[in-house]
Amino acid sequence: MRRPVLEGSILFLTGILVARLLGMWTALWLVLAGASFFAVLVLCLAKKRIPLKKDKGISLFLAISLLFLGAFWFSLSRYPERFAEASAGLTVQGEGVIISYPQENEWGVSCLVRVEKISAGKKHLANRQKVLLKFKSDEAGPSYFPGDRVKFVGEIVLPPEARNPGGFNYREYLAQQEIFQIVNCHQGEVEVSDNGRGLQALAARGRKQVVRHLNRILPQRERGLLLGVLFGDTKVMAEEEWEAYQRAGVVHLFAVSGLHVGIVLGLIWFLLSFCKSNPLLRLSLGAVVLTGYGFMVGWSASILRASSMALLGLLALAVDRKNDLYNSLGAAAWIVLILYPGELFQVGFQLSFLTTLGIIYLTPWLEKKGCGKLLAVPLAASMASMPILAYHFNQISLIAPLVNIIAVAVTSFAAVLSFLAAFLTWVWPCLSTPFFWAAGFIMFILSELVIWCAELKWAGINIATPAPQVIICLYLFMAVLPFLAYSRYLIRGIPVKIKSVAASLLVLTVVFACWPVSRKMEVIFLDVGQGDSILIRTPKGKTALIDGGGTPGSDFPVGKKVVRPVLAHYGINKIELMMMSHRDLDHSEGLLEIMPYFQVGVFFQPPCEENNEMEKRIAELCAQKKIVRQELTAGQGVHLEQDVFLEVLHPAPEDAFTGNNRSLVVKVKYKGCTWLLTGDVEKEAIEQLLARGVDLRADILKIPHHGSVGSLVPLFYEKVKPQAVVISVGENRFNQPHPEIEAYFTEMEVPVYITRNKGAVITKSNGQKIIISTFL
Repeated sequence: MRRPVLEGSILFLTGILVARLLGMWTALWLVLAGASFFAVLVLCLAKKRIPLKKDKGISLFLAISLLFLGAFWFSLSRYPERFAEASAGLTVQGEGVIISYPQENEWGVSCLVRVEKISAGKKHLANRQKVLLKFKSDEAGPSYFPGDRVKFVGEIVLPPEARNPGGFNYREYLAQQEIFQIVNCHQGEVEVSDNGRGLQALAARGRKQVVRHLNRILPQRERGLLLGVLFGDTKVMAEEEWEAYQRAGVVHLFAVSGLHVGIVLGLIWFLLSFCKSNPLLRLSLGAVVLTGYGFMVGWSASILRASSMALLGLLALAVDRKNDLYNSLGAAAWIVLILYPGELFQVGFQLSFLTTLGIIYLTPWLEKKGCGKLLAVPLAASMASMPILAYHFNQISLIAPLVNIIAVAVTSFAAVLSFLAAFLTWVWPCLSTPFFWAAGFIMFILSELVIWCAELKWAGINIATPAPQVIICLYLFMAVLPFLAYSRYLIRGIPVKIKSVAASLLVLTVVFACWPVSRKMEVIFLDVGQGDSILIRTPKGKTALIDGGGTPGSDFPVGKKVVRPVLAHYGINKIELMMMSHRDLDHSEGLLEIMPYFQVGVFFQPPCEENNEMEKRIAELCAQKKIVRQELTAGQGVHLEQDVFLEVLHPAPEDAFTGNNRSLVVKVKYKGCTWLLTGDVEKEAIEQLLARGVDLRADILKIPHHGSVGSLVPLFYEKVKPQAVVISVGENRFNQPHPEIEAYFTEMEVPVYITRNKGAVITKSNGQKIIISTFL
């Protein structure tokens, strides 16, 4: 069966991939698309007929034109990115329309704005672009809704990039939504100049009414769960609860998609059942309601996909035609990619479309294999979504198919109650309260079950980010699964020689892919801002983490948000050795944050200081998790594996140093290569190391105390004789690294790698030499 809409969408998205891989050559892709389409027109005129599917020449050129059209369309969407950097740092004033629901965070409020006028002084900038507006908002101040017109004054800044392996690239994330600049209005002002009108504004105010009612009648936990079910809004949910749903593989319950669209249409059908209605009325009413619901939740890829497929199904019913789900899925993909071509690279688009495709394609086969309808759908969904979840979140849930059976059924019932209560809130709020109470209680019970399941040791595992080739192979394997039963009939007709050659090639490929490769020793200096965190990965797969960064005076969790994603990126489930160089927050706080999420073999630290709060908290957590905790002093050492040894050089047992000078100084040895990690030691401790005659020679030196002037001891650096030095530092008010430090090593012709400038500094060694690279 031919499915031209689906085939066309696949060609279009393939073109988007081609442009992403080969480059944003907008003019070239336009010329190639135009030339291909011109060839189609020439062939049509030559044959005096329209391009029929039976003509291979016309079909080929039409396919090529669609592919190049996708490449052109994606390149065009990214064209403004070329000019974004030129206006960074400018103070601007402008006017525009809010196009997303404002999101609150620890820094204030942010929302997307379609700019209509913007200028820097007398200089007019490009209009009709989208920007992310960030500003402070007082609870007693005005409310902001999609559709509202706002005036703003602020500074243009570029979104931050990923700075570590596995880090979140916020700049690319926004660019995929065609947003290339942030306007920071924290020092300026934002005011509503005109309230929004029409269906979008009406939907936004309807949502606000529901949110206010929930705030009055439900505790935060139940309120957060119901907001997630109704609107896909999970910002009220506790982070630990969200992570439990993710580990259990049921986080999709809070992504507004087919489940929600089906319930909304089901309620409309129920109301229409009390009166006579024809299919055309159902289509019209369904379109209006789904449009309003789309405005109410925000037009994400999943809601666009589900609404498009639902309306196409209603249209087929209205005109008495059979609805082909594959073509409907292809049409939905066309709609999303034409509106937002960058959505192809968003995890929401990938999960929504691939999971739906997996359910449509794999469910009949699984039912034939005896899974039954109850298990076949969640199993098909889990199989289709697993590679994408592994790629983006470095996690595989082993309990997802079973938990989904219960979770989807329970959430569906709670969602019906919630939608009914939301409708009553607009009509008669008092009547809605019992329904919200019931739905909240149901979701509370489900959440407790999900958290219990997620806490099981075998519930999920972290895996290293799989290569795109592996993802493609997995989906190809799923595509041929339903046909494996017929393969024996096809193989019978193949000559023995060809089967032997094919089998030999298959065996060689598997052996080559599985053959153990000698891994290198890796010492990675993470960019954690103003702090230290060093990850060690040994050739045999052991892991050590020395310090975890931290943010004194800030609520930003560096351990969770920066260090943990790096560990997940490498598929680390166990940290054999965790070490705290000293108790300062910019070294220790991150360790405290990530310890609950990983198995830890042993925890090392310098001798405890009296009445130190951080050391007490770490001791309590180690006791709770039954982690061995040991104090280290000079002369001791740890074998991480056969050729990897960590030698402690400081502090000596008799030392009375406190604070920075109590830091552990550790020399990491791997065969003939060495790294010297110095914590935050200052001049006094450095001079004692020199006085004791310790062997300080090392290939890579981490400069003490973020390159402060107190670490400038030329004799110390002469004894170390490093081939390269690393300074772990962020933006600060302490003048770190001090210019004299950089000038000294520049004069000595020793390369200086600063995490603030280059992101993570990655060193790899085979035991004979060290190769250094930076993430940026």
